[in-house]
Amino acid sequence: MKLRRQNNRLEKISGVPVLVNLKDGGFYTLNEAALLILRCFRRGKTVKQTAKKVSENYEISFYKALKDVNSFMKKLGRTGFFNP
Repeated sequence: MKLRRQNNRLEKISGVPVLVNLKDGGFYTLNEAALLILRCFRRGKTVKQTAKKVSENYEISFYKALKDVNSFMKKLGRTGFFNP
């Protein structure tokens, strides 16, 4: 999956990271973990590379991080932020 950069914009509103869907005007607030995942995808990292980064930053198992990354991807996929 590849992040659709032309359809979204990452902003900070009152210090809170927000992902804005430029196509439909929807927006999604992000916690720090979601922001890390999104930044990894924007840099072209794979799901496994992203999960490794999350597991290192939050001191959780790689498998838990992988589950969390996949869950986040599914949520964003339903909103049209990813190309299949």
